[in-house]
Amino acid sequence: MALIECTECGNRLSDAAATCPTCGAPVPRTPGPEQESCPFCMTLVSSHATTCPSCQAKKGYLYEPRYGVFGKTGTLIWGVAVPAITVIGIPFSLYAAYRLYVTGPRWFQPRHA
Repeated sequence: MALIECTECGNRLSDAAATCPTCGAPVPRTPGPEQESCPFCMTLVSSHATTCPSCQAKKGYLYEPRYGVFGKTGTLIWGVAVPAITVIGIPFSLYAAYRLYVTGPRWFQPRHA
């Protein structure tokens, strides 16, 4: 057990302590091979975990205040697919609005005729 210096207040404390007894700042931990440290509370969690058991922080790819944290599927849908469809769909919707309000209906001949 060694004494380390607190990163917040400079107080000397044990490396086994969870928080600094003077200021309450969390003590950074060295993660093992299959672990990582939560950036908010410094708790060691599994590298495959999606939620910190101590502070309930969530790990994901995107964050949106109304919907929370997006995982891989949500990121693919809302971060890639929807914007791509929107970009592709905007010219078509402008053309459709032009046809509706400017040119009006017209005749189309079926391809199999």
